[in-house]
Amino acid sequence: MNFAISRNGPKLYANLAAMAVIMFTSRLIPLPEGLNRGGFKPYKEFLMKKIAIITGASGGIGQIFVRELMKEELDEIWVIGRNQGRLLVLKEEFGEKIVPICKDLTEDADILSISDLLREQAISVLWLVNNAGTAKMAPSAELSISEINQTIDLNCKAPAELINICI
Repeated sequence: MNFAISRNGPKLYANLAAMAVIMFTSRLIPLPEGLNRGGFKPYKEFLMKKIAIITGASGGIGQIFVRELMKEELDEIWVIGRNQGRLLVLKEEFGEKIVPICKDLTEDADILSISDLLREQAISVLWLVNNAGTAKMAPSAELSISEINQTIDLNCKAPAELINICI
């Protein structure tokens, strides 16, 4: 019995009795060779909402990532940024697939709230684009401790935390 996902949706290669076993168990289901690297996926993963997460989505290259990911077979694209108004403009431009999430990735509570959102819903993160970042061009002696910490939090810590949350 094989269960596979194709671009046109799920395909089941089994009889009805075997399908009932698949639907009501949480066992790993073998897939035809070449459909995924490991050869096995939990059945519940086929039922999960498929999303992309893009940080720093409201400006510049972030908008280009949104445009490109709109071409993928995703249920939603979560756009994360600090400017709610600019995130809503993305939703207006690209439609209902866009889920604006206003968060400051330098704040631990905001990172944890993203983790909570993912856990509350049946979600499979297929794409994570860590695009948020900051840079202040100045000699290091001119940077405050707060500016250094915020730069490290946004450019280094937040991507590592989001990767950990999404896998």
